[in-house]
Amino acid sequence: MRLTRIVAVTLLLALLTTSAACASNTTVDAEKMRANVRGDIAQVMTDIAAAEEADPSIALSSNPFTYAEKSPALDRLVARGTPALESVVSEIEDSPENGLREYLLAIAGQRILGGEKIKGAWSTGKEWAGYYRANK
Repeated sequence: MRLTRIVAVTLLLALLTTSAACASNTTVDAEKMRANVRGDIAQVMTDIAAAEEADPSIALSSNPFTYAEKSPALDRLVARGTPALESVVSEIEDSPENGLREYLLAIAGQRILGGEKIKGAWSTGKEWAGYYRANK
């Protein structure tokens, strides 16, 4: 009987230790993904600035999709897939701005979703993030 308790307690401790380690890894993974998303969108903005410098007429466009096509980093962000969605939305929500950067993040999020379109019309990144949260 005593041996059974010892084995049961040992197994319980092993399970709790493993669960704690998994939760810790999830936090690290989320932080790493957030850093990757920040790096990708920073590169997108750098690519856009370089494209505008090479062709100043690009800066005249009011269509965010024009800018989205100027950076392979946006494709890299989209390729991160569904695991990047939470980081994309959080980046939009946490930003004090609601401009091109946030709109490009929303474009990336929408492309990640693919056929799953967000319900509701959106015209800013923050609107997209709000609709994403409401429909998720």
